Amino acid sequence: MTRSITQNQDRRRYVRHKVEAPCKIIEAKTGRAIPGITRDVSLGGLLVALRTPQELHAGDTIRIGVAWRGQAVIDELSMTDARVTRVFPPFNGQQTVAIQRITEVPMPARVAA
Repeated sequence: MTRSITQNQDRRRYVRHKVEAPCKIIEAKTGRAIPGITRDVSLGGLLVALRTPQELHAGDTIRIGVAWRGQAVIDELSMTDARVTRVFPPFNGQQTVAIQRITEVPMPARVAA
């Protein structure tokens, strides 16, 4: 029981902000690019809606980039290492995943968040 309380407290460590911005996930194991849209962001991670259900699993290592300023292309310098922490069941043709940042947030993202 203590474990679930600790996990819930850990997930709420940072203030979340509702932000919808285009993003791109790159799967580490396949190199496949997956488009999505952020739903909320914090200094610790993001909640992302994927346009189509994917074969992502909790614990998967990824890279993620967010178009904070509406740019059409997300370059490699704005990508950050991350880990999928939760995968929600598909709903209305989309799938939502919770993502925890592993590396420091790139400077433009820090300013926007």
